[in-house]
Amino acid sequence: MSNKRLHYKLGKEIITEGDTTCQSAYIIECGRVDVWKAGIGKVADLTEGAIFGEMAFITGEPRSATIIASSDDCVCREITSDEFKYMWEERPKTLLPVLRIVAQRLASTTSMINNLKNTLE
Repeated sequence: MSNKRLHYKLGKEIITEGDTTCQSAYIIECGRVDVWKAGIGKVADLTEGAIFGEMAFITGEPRSATIIASSDDCVCREITSDEFKYMWEERPKTLLPVLRIVAQRLASTTSMINNLKNTLE
């Protein structure tokens, strides 16, 4: 995996919702980030060990949220598309944590949709 560590100051936008240039995903090594959705506001905060940017990175769809550093000491390890392809082909077991996160986020979204649907009925 990449040794490229990116340092962000408080308030720095890391990913912009709707961006179609999805070249990287990120793992938080230190600090925190907030996840923002247009028209909704802040939907999550992520801390050390969390991954973000993986959904658009895997699907090629536009970024689904804006990610902003919420601490002054935010350090993220970048995973490039070349590294991801290498892991997929040569070391697929290393991607299990990423796939678990994607599955958990899908289940959470499905649950929110069902709750909203039940509320509206």
